[in-house]
Order: sequence, then C-alpha cells, then structure tokens
Amino acid sequence: PFELMGREHDLVLGFNASRTRADYTMYPLWVVPGYDPTVPDIFDWDGDKPEPDWVSTGKRRFLERQASLYGATRLKPTDELSVILGSRLTWFDQKASYDYIEWGPYPDNMSEKGKIVPYAGVVYDLTDNLSVYASYTSIFQPQQNQTVDGSVLDPVTGNTYEIGVKGAFFDDRLNAGISLFQTKQDNYAVLDGNKLAPNGDSAYVAADGARIRGVEFDLSGEILPDWQLQASYAYVSPHLPDGFDLNVGLPRHTAKLFTTYRMPGEWDKLTIGGGVRWESESSFVARGNFAKPIYSVQESFFIVDLMAKYDFNEKTSAVLNVRNLFDKKYYSSTNVYSNFYGEPLNASFSLSYKF
Repeated sequence: PFELMGREHDLVLGFNASRTRADYTMYPLWVVPGYDPTVPDIFDWDGDKPEPDWVSTGKRRFLERQASLYGATRLKPTDELSVILGSRLTWFDQKASYDYIEWGPYPDNMSEKGKIVPYAGVVYDLTDNLSVYASYTSIFQPQQNQTVDGSVLDPVTGNTYEIGVKGAFFDDRLNAGISLFQTKQDNYAVLDGNKLAPNGDSAYVAADGARIRGVEFDLSGEILPDWQLQASYAYVSPHLPDGFDLNVGLPRHTAKLFTTYRMPGEWDKLTIGGGVRWESESSFVARGNFAKPIYSVQESFFIVDLMAKYDFNEKTSAVLNVRNLFDKKYYSSTNVYSNFYGEPLNASFSLSYKF
C-alpha cells in the first residue's frame, strides 16, 4: 500500500523466470514402415499387436527461456472509482534444432526482447450493492505446436475485452454478476488435417483472427439460512477466419448448478449437497483433405454429483463425494476429437483434521 494525494492505493511488483529443455530421438510413429494400424474385429481383439521395427528419423533439441518483470497498481481516485493498471515485460528465447537423418540439420530459433503485455481495468460503484466494470488484457503466449515441416508456431498474440455488472445483496451473503467478453488471437493453432509433424505429433497451422465472443452469468451465496447456492451460465460463439473450416469443439451453452444445505436441529452437523453440469451439443471438423472427413459430434449431456459432509467437532470432519452419479459417457476435453472420456461413476471419502 502507498498514499498519494491523500488517498491510499496498492502496488505490486514481481519477477519470474522459467527454463524448459527437451532433447529426444524422433520416430515416424503412425507411419512406421510395415506398421498396420487396422484391427480386424474390434469386438474380438485383446489389444495385442506386433511391435514395428522402429527406425529413428533424427534427433530434436529444444531449449526455451522466459523471464518477466511485472507490476500492477490499484488506484482509488474517489470512493466510488477504482482503476487497475498493469504490465508485464517479457524476454523470450527459443533455440530448437532438428537433425534429420535424411535431410540434415534444421534450425528453428525465435526470440522476443522486452515484449510489453499490458492490461487495465476500471470499477465504478453505482450503489453500495452494485458495481460496473470494464477490463482489457493483452495476450502473448509462446507455444510448442509444430507445422508439417517441423517449425514451431510463433507465440499466440491478441487481446481480451470484458465488461460487466456485479452486485452483492443481503449483507453480502449473495453475489451475482453478468459479463460480456471477446477474445481475439493471432497465430491460433489449428490442426492441419491428418498431417503429421516430423516428431510424429499432429501438425498445426497458424490462423490469424481467431475470435471468441460470449456472455456469462453467475450467482453464488446464501439464499436462505444454511442453504448455499452456486449457479452459472455461459454462451460462447467461436469464429475462425476464412479458409479454416473447424469448430474447436466448444459447447455454445454451458450451465452449472450446485447447492448445499446444513440440516436443522439435532442434525446440524450434517451437510448434504448436489449439483448438475449441462453442456449443449458440440462438434469438430478438421481442416484438410481426407478420404473421409474427420467429423465428430458430442450430443448435449448433463453430469450429476452428490456430496455429504459430517462435522464431528470444530476440527474434525468427514466428506463423501459421488461424481457422475448416472455414469454418463462423454468427452472430457473441450475438443470432442480428443479420444479421452470424462471420469465415470466414482466415489471418494475423506477425513480431515484441522490443527
């Protein structure tokens, strides 16, 4: 905290650094000579397959260093107005090389020196219970997705805008908010059809002008004594520029509801609760030319969870959680072409003690 013009404000300063290194031998993976990925009868297959004769295509060496100075301040020009200003100064250096047995060495280096990533926000209290806000954030995010020739995509750049209204009611026991947001990104990684990078991973291309717009509503707090509620709804609309025919698998509608209730009277040590999460239909269409287009659809679904908590005393409690009560099968990733299902019906029990 610091004082300026008779008012108290806040300031934060910091530094961070990271170093990532990866050296490994590359193989052609899915295109190994003599490797046959077909399965004659999936219903009568024990998972056994002969191991192919692995032949290295070369070696890859990757070294990435990042360092950042950051600072932010929250100014209070008036009792009703707060202004947040901040920035991150980033140094980024990537040294990567591929030594292909067939083609020879291929360097892939990039760097950014003193990249400025600013953000700003403003909050204005309309009343004691209601506030409006607006924010802006710049984006700079290095990535490791490779193209079909093995080069790494440039860092993702862009910006995010958000405006909204927030309120606190019933002596701050209940909070509610609604926001509108938009994110634009350049160098957004898009799968390059069924093509592979030299390291065997899926190849990507960069799309400039990727955009996501949406609205979000949330409600949380105590709606009645001992009755807690958390609810939210979000709508998102993704858009990629012309020439990139792809839906990244984001559901356009997502809703969540979770509630807990502490039992009255002699049962006041017991808290029960449950929740539901719903997602609308989502789909995936890959860019590129295929004998059969890669297209996947996930129908709308909902997941139900239950919980119970018992407080033996102020320090000791036990919690039982049951997740995915109806054992719904669904893709866990926001990309429905992920091949990974969400967790099935499962339960956990925990006992905790506070010292």
